[in-house]
Amino acid sequence: HACYKIMFCMGLIDISSVVPNALLAGYYLLVGGSACTYPLLNMWLGFVAFSFWCGYSGMSVLLGLNRALDFEFPRLAETLFSGYRVYVWILCGPIAFILYVMITNVPCVFNPILAGYFFEINIFKPMMPNTVHLFNNLGVTTCSIILNMMMVTFLFKMTRKAAGDTAVTRMQRVVVIQCLLICSMMMTASAIYCLMQFIPVPPSFVIGSTIMWQFSNGAPGIIYLIVNKSMRKAYFSTFFGWKTKLKVNVSTTSNNSAKNLVAAITPVAQEGQAQPEAVEEQIKPVIEDD
Repeated sequence: HACYKIMFCMGLIDISSVVPNALLAGYYLLVGGSACTYPLLNMWLGFVAFSFWCGYSGMSVLLGLNRALDFEFPRLAETLFSGYRVYVWILCGPIAFILYVMITNVPCVFNPILAGYFFEINIFKPMMPNTVHLFNNLGVTTCSIILNMMMVTFLFKMTRKAAGDTAVTRMQRVVVIQCLLICSMMMTASAIYCLMQFIPVPPSFVIGSTIMWQFSNGAPGIIYLIVNKSMRKAYFSTFFGWKTKLKVNVSTTSNNSAKNLVAAITPVAQEGQAQPEAVEEQIKPVIEDD
C-alpha cells in the first residue's frame, strides 16, 4: 500500500529530525552553546532542522491526500499512487522541498536562552519575515488539517452506508483521535513558531512550541502503538519476545478427507442447489468419517 511507503519515509524524517531539534538542542541548553560558540554546528542544526520540518509537513500533506482519495476515490488513488508512482510523488514533493530549503534558504539559529529556533541571532532586533517558513507553517499545515478532516468525513460516510444510522464505531473514534492529535500538535507548534518570530511571547510559549515540535516527530509512532492492536502486538513480540496467542477455530482433516469434502460439494454447486440442507446432506458422511 502506498500509505505505508509514505509513513516509512515519514519515520526516516522523524528519526533524522530528532538529532537537531532534541539531542543537540538539549546539549546546547546544557553547555550554553550558541551560534557564537559553535557556528558551524549551529548552522548545520538550522539547515537540517528547518528543511526536515518542511519535508515532514509535505509528507503529512501527501499522506492525507493519499488517504482521503483512497476512501472516496479508490480508483483515482490507485492510478496516482500505485507502484513506483508513490516514489515519484515523494521525490518530486517533500524530498525536493527539503533540498530546496537546504540550498536556497537561510538557516535558523538555536537560541539557548529561549530554547527555540529563530532566523535572527539577535532576538532583540526586529526580524524580517521568512517567506518559506510562513508558507510552510501556515499553508502546508492548513492543507494537512483539511485533508485529514476530509478523510475522517469520508470514513464516517462509508461506515454509515455500510451499517446504517448507528453510533460512531470504535474504528471511527480511533481515526478521529489519531488525526486530531497529529494535526493539533503540528498546528500548535507551527502557529507559535510563526508568532514568536515577530511578536514577543513569554519564554514558556517558546519552550512549549519546541516540546511540541519534538513530540510531533515521535507522536505518530506512539499513537499507532496505542490505537493499533496488531502493531502493538507485533512490537512487543519483536522487541520483548512476548508471544501472542492467535485464536482461530480450524478443523483438521487429512488430505483424503479434504478431497472427499471437495468431491461432495462439487455436484451440489454444479446442480445449482443453494439450499443449506442439500449441502449438509452431501458433506455429512464425510464429516462423520473424520
